[in-house]
Amino acid sequence: MMTKTCPCGKSFVASRSDARFCSSTCRSAAHQGRLAVAAAASPSDTATALVEAVRNDLRLAGCVDTALGLAALELAAAMGRPGCPPAAMPGLAKQLMLTLEAAKRGTATSAPQALRDELARRRAAQMGGAS
Repeated sequence: MMTKTCPCGKSFVASRSDARFCSSTCRSAAHQGRLAVAAAASPSDTATALVEAVRNDLRLAGCVDTALGLAALELAAAMGRPGCPPAAMPGLAKQLMLTLEAAKRGTATSAPQALRDELARRRAAQMGGAS
């Protein structure tokens, strides 16, 4: 028998050499993604870096304070939370990608459209000044 540390942080006496969990409850929680691992209680550098990368991307697109921009930041933060089940990561990553694209698409104006808008503003100013 040897003393081991469970991913939940508790020390336990293992009856088998390959035991990893202190109880069947911890084993089940880990399998279902509900086990709050003691070492992962603080946000990881990767999660913080992901949130910052998303924030910078949104800032460059000029859509940080939009509803979709805030949703993208929340998705990035959710991916780094300790209780986030690993099975949820692919879905969250896909949703983050789609939300980022939608946020940028909502604020981005194509170059030809920007030129048309500028021309329309100039014409409106000339028409208003000539009347």
